[in-house]
Amino acid sequence: MKRFKNERGSIVSVLILLTIPVFIWAILINLDHSSAIGSSDINLQQAVTQGVRAGTMCVNKTSQAYNEPLVEADTAHMVFRQIIARNLGLDLITLEPLEKSGIETTPEYTFIVYNGTDNSYGAIPAIKYSNYDQDGTLIAYNGFPQDFAIYTDDIVLGSSDLTTTLDSPGCVAVVKVTVPNIGPGEAETVRWAAAKIFDK
Repeated sequence: MKRFKNERGSIVSVLILLTIPVFIWAILINLDHSSAIGSSDINLQQAVTQGVRAGTMCVNKTSQAYNEPLVEADTAHMVFRQIIARNLGLDLITLEPLEKSGIETTPEYTFIVYNGTDNSYGAIPAIKYSNYDQDGTLIAYNGFPQDFAIYTDDIVLGSSDLTTTLDSPGCVAVVKVTVPNIGPGEAETVRWAAAKIFDK
């Protein structure tokens, strides 16, 4: 009987020793996953912010000469895409993830250039670009200030739970990316930014 108790105690000890690595693995996976998601959030926010600021700095030369700076829409969109691509490790043309990118799929984005009014400088008053519509679609414009409702997959004129306002010409963007999980599945991350030309 004494021998049986010793063997039973050994089995419990062995089971405990076998479960310890499983618990350690689970903790490390959780920490690594949180770190990976946090890192992708930081990189994405930085990329979107830099892209929108750089796009807003693409000022129409004629409007600048007349001290009424307006954003040159097509150039702003091109620069925004380049900044996103360089920051996130994407192909400069297609925005497909490169080998060492932390992104799973091509980002989905909406990018709006809003100048707000008709003008004689050749600057488009308001246009919306996306990864599905790189030529852009003209949108309504109502002067300033203008509210933009930010959604995970679009930006529209108006207000919502998440709204930003431009009181001078500028750009607004939202980007959604898919990042791999350490374990099974994927996670979506969405970040947005807005920038305007300083209005004296």
